[in-house]
Amino acid sequence: MAYAKWEIYPEGRPDIDKLRELMDPDDALVDDFGLLRKAAHEYFSHCNGEMGKRPHILLALLVTSSRHLGKGAGSLLVQWGLAMSDKSGLPAYLQASEAGRRLYRHHGFAELSKVEFNLTGYGLNGIEVMTEMLRYPPTSTTHAYIAYQNLTT
Repeated sequence: MAYAKWEIYPEGRPDIDKLRELMDPDDALVDDFGLLRKAAHEYFSHCNGEMGKRPHILLALLVTSSRHLGKGAGSLLVQWGLAMSDKSGLPAYLQASEAGRRLYRHHGFAELSKVEFNLTGYGLNGIEVMTEMLRYPPTSTTHAYIAYQNLTT
């Protein structure tokens, strides 16, 4: 039906140095999408590396079966992570595809930045837009503006 992977980093990511490592060149040879995989690796490594310097909760993955879209399964999994965020006082962070952006906005996430991947350069059609998003727990709103400014400067 649906699956989410939340990662909790109360002191920032302990693997921040590993995030800076280049992708294994052999991974680019697995199939015809090696260049796209490399671009995605660089994007996620950069985003997660920057946010990884700070305490946060990361929604690393959310997938819902096409048969169950729009029935609330994804929302329930987001709510679970946000309850953890509210309880811990840690901001919740993610990178959203266009398919998930509306759901995350509905749950209070704010957009930090967007990146467009022109898929024609990778042998595919269209443009994939990824949006970096952040949500602060309601109890930390006084700190949200300051933290947001630190994140974006």
